[in-house]
Amino acid sequence: MKLFKLNTYIFAFLIIGTIFIFIKIGTPNHPTIDNKATSTEQVKTFIKKILKQEANNISFQYVDSSVPVEYIQASKIFFSNLEQCKNDKICLINEYDDFMNEWASDRLRQETRAYYMINKFGLIGEKINQSLGFMY
Repeated sequence: MKLFKLNTYIFAFLIIGTIFIFIKIGTPNHPTIDNKATSTEQVKTFIKKILKQEANNISFQYVDSSVPVEYIQASKIFFSNLEQCKNDKICLINEYDDFMNEWASDRLRQETRAYYMINKFGLIGEKINQSLGFMY
C-alpha cells in the first residue's frame, strides 16, 4: 500500500513537472514574426503594433514604481539598432527578438503563452490556460 502511494505521488509530480516545463520552455515569450512569409513593411508594422501594446503593458506593470533604468537604456539601444537596420528584414527580426526575449513584460508573456496554447491545442489548450494559467 505504501509503495502504491509513493508511486502515485511520483507520477503526479512527474506529470505536473512535465506540464510546468512545457508551459515555461515550450511556449514563446513574445509574439514571433514569420520571416519567410512577410515583407519588410509587414515586419515594421508588426513591430510597431507589438511595441505599442508593450508600452501599455509596461506602464501597467510598473504603475506603482518607476520603469527600471536598464529598460529605458535597452529601449534606446533597440531603437537605435532598428534605425540602422532600415530595410533589412532579417536584421529587424533579430533585433526585435533580442530585445523582446530580454524585456518582454510579464503581461505580454502571459498573453502570448495563452494565445499559443489555445491555437495549438484548441479546447484542451483553453482548459490548460484556465487551470494552469497562474504558472505563466
